[in-house]
Amino acid sequence: MSNKKRKPGMRKRTTPRVPPLVAMFTDRTVDLVQHEALSAFCDGRATEEHFDVFLDCRAILLLAASHKHDEGMIAVCDVAGIALDNLRGRYETEHSLAATELEIQALTLLIEVSEDFWRRTSGLLFEAAVHALAEARKQRNEHEDPGTAPEEK
Repeated sequence: MSNKKRKPGMRKRTTPRVPPLVAMFTDRTVDLVQHEALSAFCDGRATEEHFDVFLDCRAILLLAASHKHDEGMIAVCDVAGIALDNLRGRYETEHSLAATELEIQALTLLIEVSEDFWRRTSGLLFEAAVHALAEARKQRNEHEDPGTAPEEK
């Protein structure tokens, strides 16, 4: 940093803000988290947190694809939704998140298509989809009775 004094009235230079999409793919955290979750399913060590990564990935992509009326992306989300429903059902009955080969293929497709979609889509749409998902979850949680266990509903 320079020790030069600025003249009165001179503006301080600021670093321009990085657009969300650029930040998302420069940081690579999103990609790493998704690929780690996929690896966990492939290796048979998946946890609920890994499952939630795919729920979020699918939900955000589905919101954005619906907004853009992208039938191909919606179809991929539908396929991933079937795989996630199967995994959820297996977890509820067997307490296992072991994925079949077809389920792993569906989750792999979801990640690949999601990465491609966000690379060619506005960062503002990503922010809007994340915000819409957060709002939907907030509204759902406000409507749930905190004294009732999920199984009792």
